[in-house]
Amino acid sequence: MLYRLFGRRIAQPSALFGGPYMESRVLYAQEFDAPPSIAFINNIDTAKAHAFILDRLGIFIETTYEYNVFDHETGSMSYVTTIMILCDRRMIELGTNYCEVLHDPDQRQWANSLIMSLSAYRIINTAAPIGFARQAAEN
Repeated sequence: MLYRLFGRRIAQPSALFGGPYMESRVLYAQEFDAPPSIAFINNIDTAKAHAFILDRLGIFIETTYEYNVFDHETGSMSYVTTIMILCDRRMIELGTNYCEVLHDPDQRQWANSLIMSLSAYRIINTAAPIGFARQAAEN
């Protein structure tokens, strides 16, 4: 217990910063001294998902880390990745069109219900494919 209090050093920072931003799985292991269970959903509108999470889980968020970039077209900052550390050993990563929920194995039902709630923000791609995509009607 005391080594956590006085010895909070990251032995290999390169593992924590593996991509363009922090690796949430490594951050979870560093923060909670255990590997996470993960629930994942993609193809969602992350702006709406972010608002939903802040509305429903805002009181449980202890820390937020964000990777923001300036968008010249809109003239404002937009987030690329947001990592939220929640109480009870839970973490949420929101990225471009995806959400990853990291949790303890005994919190599987909570994570699955959160993912089911976020599925309401699914992005449906209506654009025609580019290239040689086969259409069932043409075969």
